[in-house]
Amino acid sequence: MPVARPTARSGAADLVIAAVIFCVAAWWGTHAVVAFRASGGEPSFYQSEFGPAVMLACGRGLQNPDVRNVPALDAFLSQRTMTIDCAELPTDIRTAALDPFQRTCRYLELTVALAWKVTGVSWPRLAVLPGILFGAVAALTYGMFRLGLSRALALLGMVPTLMSTPNLMLAPHLRDYAKGPFLLAVMLIMGVLVVWPATRRRVIALSALGGLVVGIGLGFRTDLMIAVLPFVCALAFLVPALTLGFRATAIAAFLAAFTLAAFPLLGDYSHGNNIGPVALLGLTEPFDRPLGIQPSIYSYGSQYNDSMVFSTVNSYAVRVENRHEGVDLASAEHAGASMAYLGAIVRRFPADFVVRTLAAIRAVPRYFLDSSLTGPPWIRSDLVHVLYRISGSVSSRLAPIAVAAVVAATIGVSMVDPRGAWLIVVLMAGFAGAAAVQFHERHFSYLQFIPWWAFGLIVQTAARRPAGLRVLARPHLKRAAVFSAILVVGVGGALLLTRAYQQRAAAQLFESYDAAPRIPLSIERRDVAQGRTLLAAREWLDPLPPDSPRIETRFLGVQFRDDLCAPADLPLTLRYQAALPELDFSERRAVRLTSAASTPTVLFFATFDRPDESSRFRGIELATEQSRCVSGIFRVDGLERTPLLLTTLLAANWQDGALYQRLR
Repeated sequence: MPVARPTARSGAADLVIAAVIFCVAAWWGTHAVVAFRASGGEPSFYQSEFGPAVMLACGRGLQNPDVRNVPALDAFLSQRTMTIDCAELPTDIRTAALDPFQRTCRYLELTVALAWKVTGVSWPRLAVLPGILFGAVAALTYGMFRLGLSRALALLGMVPTLMSTPNLMLAPHLRDYAKGPFLLAVMLIMGVLVVWPATRRRVIALSALGGLVVGIGLGFRTDLMIAVLPFVCALAFLVPALTLGFRATAIAAFLAAFTLAAFPLLGDYSHGNNIGPVALLGLTEPFDRPLGIQPSIYSYGSQYNDSMVFSTVNSYAVRVENRHEGVDLASAEHAGASMAYLGAIVRRFPADFVVRTLAAIRAVPRYFLDSSLTGPPWIRSDLVHVLYRISGSVSSRLAPIAVAAVVAATIGVSMVDPRGAWLIVVLMAGFAGAAAVQFHERHFSYLQFIPWWAFGLIVQTAARRPAGLRVLARPHLKRAAVFSAILVVGVGGALLLTRAYQQRAAAQLFESYDAAPRIPLSIERRDVAQGRTLLAAREWLDPLPPDSPRIETRFLGVQFRDDLCAPADLPLTLRYQAALPELDFSERRAVRLTSAASTPTVLFFATFDRPDESSRFRGIELATEQSRCVSGIFRVDGLERTPLLLTTLLAANWQDGALYQRLR
């Protein structure tokens, strides 16, 4: 498969084209943000946290203002007013230290301040900044297309990417969108290092540039951390014609530049970050469907809910780390406890992380084709809607073969450039695979070029088929066979080995649940609604003792009457009562009962109660006529120090099933 490679001679022309694309796309992106606002859309990027940006734009330095005595600033940051005049800020305004968000997004604050310095402090006028970022994404996307595609096909590929509905809809949300240019720039630098012939001096310069990009981008969004490992892998294994010592020098240049650029931030991250909670949220059930994950008999969490993760982490801190008072959000202790809890999951369930990574790699190429069938709702032009209908009809037909196209393109590249093919693997694993952390378009919208690049390469090869076939020979086919075999063995081996390990490790955990002492509870039956009954124990209804820990954890079990109610899917709700919606951890479960069960089905789950009564577990709610299907409820004893207390359904012969997640 012939691959077009830009040369130094054509580089100047590509830079001019990229500059034109940037200008056009910046106008289009700014227009998109303005139209989004005009249609009633509300950009969301934690605007209340941009007090330091206002202060800096007004010549007061990057300080966190106390808005309680500054009504004009309070109204602006809460978006009750859209503009503020710097003259409205009192000379003696009180300030405080930057909070965790402001410290870790320091460079974003500086950039917003710079934009306001030019345009005036106004939310609507800030549209120019996401517009510039949109232009940068477009120009860098063109660069990614040129890593393999002819200029004509690269320009053609820009049409669907500029029209991409997810890309346009995300642009107004500044903080989420801001990482796109940085991650694309890192990917492009990696591509240039691997694909283009380079002198050692250029390798060092590009490595340092990559480190600067990642370090500066980290001050916009924590997501830039995902770029470190792929970049190091590319330098260590893929950049051609380098000695081992020089590869180490290039890696050192990358890490040194990264440290220099990110130095003001690294201390803040060490004092507290949300990396662990974000990853834990990404394991919850709401992400299983978009990833195409088939769950097993256990769950890491039923809700995409920050408060739920906070309770889970504090439960771990209280039980395992002996922190009776728990840990505060955004503290170093909370970061440590959340990472320790995540580590416990990784050690016990490594196969799930492998399969979720593969699921994200599989889902990303098709996502952009399925999600751009119609245009953004703020578009009013009939002509543009016609273009979207035409584009959507093409995308809908290409979507089912998007993944196959990426695989075919990668194998084709391996025939003529194995390093280039492995670069594709690294990029897909490191960036598309990282989307599994939380599979939402705001985390991977910058990857919109992937399916179009693959289709473009296939079209390019087909157009040059006679010449391509004359060039291909047995060595090319051998390279492709070796590449494919290594990839299949590597991925398949990782999946099989981690599954074999997890099957045993998970079984040991669930056996400890099943074998632990059970303390039967005296249950009250309460009618809570027409045809609904709440099964509750007195200890769930009474106030907690004054000396209770920050999160009171109970591990409970519900035993069912399979012999009486099977076969059936028994719906029930684990019911909480909460002062705020986000503290309501109620979850619905459908318990599969089997008529041929040799042992009764048991549902295990943990409850998280707060001593201030803001969130309390109250009982198991189900249809009144089905309450007879519950034979008993008990508290599980002796597992207080067990790190993982997962919601788990143990039916008869559960050991024979797959104790790991699978691809649908």
